[in-house]
Amino acid sequence: MAFNKVMNKLIVGSIVAFLTLALAILYTVGTQLIRPTPSNIVKPETNLPLSTVSFRGEGNIQLKGWFIKNPTSNVGVLLMHGNQSNRLSMLSRAKFLYQAGYSVMLFDLRAHGASEGEYKTFGYLEAKDAELAISFFKRQAKLKTVGIIGTSLGGAATVLSDMPLPVEAIVIESVYPAIEKAIMNRLTVRMGKWGAYFEPLLTYQLPLRLGVKSTDLQPVKKVVNIMKSVFVIGGEQDTRTTLKDTQWLYNNIRSPQKSLWIIPGVGHANFHHLTKVMYEKRVLSFLNQYLPIQKK
Repeated sequence: MAFNKVMNKLIVGSIVAFLTLALAILYTVGTQLIRPTPSNIVKPETNLPLSTVSFRGEGNIQLKGWFIKNPTSNVGVLLMHGNQSNRLSMLSRAKFLYQAGYSVMLFDLRAHGASEGEYKTFGYLEAKDAELAISFFKRQAKLKTVGIIGTSLGGAATVLSDMPLPVEAIVIESVYPAIEKAIMNRLTVRMGKWGAYFEPLLTYQLPLRLGVKSTDLQPVKKVVNIMKSVFVIGGEQDTRTTLKDTQWLYNNIRSPQKSLWIIPGVGHANFHHLTKVMYEKRVLSFLNQYLPIQKK
């Protein structure tokens, strides 16, 4: 009997120690997911007429970016990058869009690059920033119409606003359908099939650490309200936003003006860098149809 009691205590103690360690690890993982990723942005040597701009985002934080005015038209495209990146990753897109006749603005999302922000919110506050960015962009360039290209986190910010953003054409790339699925995918990549069981322990941190509910981070539900033209792009081999995730998101879009491009053999990556010619052909074809250049 005494031996059994000792063994039971050891077992219980081991379980408690394991759970404590697991919680500590998951808290650390949660910290890594929301922490800022600042970087020193140096203006590149380019023929593009880049102007440095800054504007105030949600909560009055300062967001910094570049503005490229195209004097030949009054139509523009706003570019929003992915997680742990910055505006530099969108510069090649800005180049071909400017050459096609669009004004362009690209900026560092909150807690990225040179922008302020204590933490990332997986698209929740970033969506509010996007709305303010569009207003600033329209005033700055005196634009009549605007489109938007958002990748990963930038794509989530494109669709998570309470009301659909005031844009005529939307291109979203590698956007998670629901935060639970996004977390589960990333845990599975790191930990194998057992990672999925720890998803709730990360999801439960959202309201405690960010004041954001998981129900606030459901792009698959928000896209239902978008009635403008939408072009969804995904990678066939993406393990963070899987093929099924992209198809789920696309199927929930009710706008009749929607299209889907799944890129074969590609994962969670910069699609423009990997498929430059085809990317530009498809994106410009979409924009020319739904966001045509209006010459001055």
